[in-house]
Amino acid sequence: MKIKSRYTSNTEFKIKGEDKVLHFKELGITHIDIYFQPIVSIKKKKIFGYEALLRGYKNSDYIAPNILFEEAKIAGLALELDRVVRIESIKKFKEFYDEDNQAILFLNFESSSINNEFKSEQYYFEEILSSLNIPAKNIVLEVKEDEVKSTKSLKNFTCYYREKGFNIAIDDFGTGDSQFDRLSIVKPDIVKIDKSLLRDIDINDINAAILKAIAIMCYKIGAIALSEGVEYESEVLKSLNFGIDLFQGYLFAHPSIDAPDRKNLLDKMQNVGYKHRYYLESTIKLKRKSFLEASDISQKIISMINNKEISKNREVLEVVKNEKKIEALYLIDVKESKQVGNTIIMAKQKGFYEPSEDGEDHSLKEYFYICKNSKDGKFISEKYISSASGNMCRTFTKKFLYDSREFIRCLDLYL
Repeated sequence: MKIKSRYTSNTEFKIKGEDKVLHFKELGITHIDIYFQPIVSIKKKKIFGYEALLRGYKNSDYIAPNILFEEAKIAGLALELDRVVRIESIKKFKEFYDEDNQAILFLNFESSSINNEFKSEQYYFEEILSSLNIPAKNIVLEVKEDEVKSTKSLKNFTCYYREKGFNIAIDDFGTGDSQFDRLSIVKPDIVKIDKSLLRDIDINDINAAILKAIAIMCYKIGAIALSEGVEYESEVLKSLNFGIDLFQGYLFAHPSIDAPDRKNLLDKMQNVGYKHRYYLESTIKLKRKSFLEASDISQKIISMINNKEISKNREVLEVVKNEKKIEALYLIDVKESKQVGNTIIMAKQKGFYEPSEDGEDHSLKEYFYICKNSKDGKFISEKYISSASGNMCRTFTKKFLYDSREFIRCLDLYL
């Protein structure tokens, strides 16, 4: 499908009810093109939508959109240029929509205009969609909330268009002056995570933690997370690990004036999908292996316990001292929810971290509570920071009966 969209310097565009007419020659440009960049879902193996992107030229010289809009602002024509780009984007999208009525258009606009008193007629969204018979549910309005200083105007804008059936996305989230408290005002359907958080994500633990936190936050507020600007497989794979499934970036396709090569896109999605599935299978196998190893060691320890020294048997240390995956172990009385004896620790401790001691209450520890109430009496926790050493670990727990009393053996495992 070849779709071209171009306005030339001879074109005039007049908004109904207004006197201003946009002449591109006033902005020093000869023509503009509308490019589309696909947004893909790896798990569904399909194109989810397209973002419309402006390309301006002076003869054959490309003019960056930010420069073009700055010049339009100086000339007092920013809103007019923005309208032309939006309307032309929707007109171009019409052919994509006619081919697939589930296709979604991500539509940028001058978010700074929201700072003015809100007037829906100045955006012209509804009129052009109605004239082309495209429903509002197929449009995502991308808001750069850090460009909007007026919280009241931002709320009025998002509430109005949500009631009209439009979807709202926060663009470039996680960078600039992005404010988390504005999420409750915008109530976005989609959060586009800025590419700066994705760079070197496989080695940048801080960015990885932030990305994961944003993904979890999106899940909890009912928004879809989208990683934008992806260029490397590692960025996609890490995002997938955190539950993110929508992607936009050069890894899959550059913005183009023509429709994307669907076969090539599908091949790329499948390739990344296979690698993600391999990661999941490997992780499950590794976790299962760790579980079985910990269960075996725990059973050896339990079998050594005698009436005299339930938590201080020297042979316990002999069993675990050569097990490099174990950094600490301790015993909990199920009825009392308290530790029996001090923690045996093999790990090097960091700073202020100290192992738990005899008599310490474990009733609020998740792994204790789940193991206590589980049918098979076994549980392995998610990763967390060990309070005994400061290292990342998982805790394996196994419940057993000894001398008519229930105990839980806990083993902290290195990751």
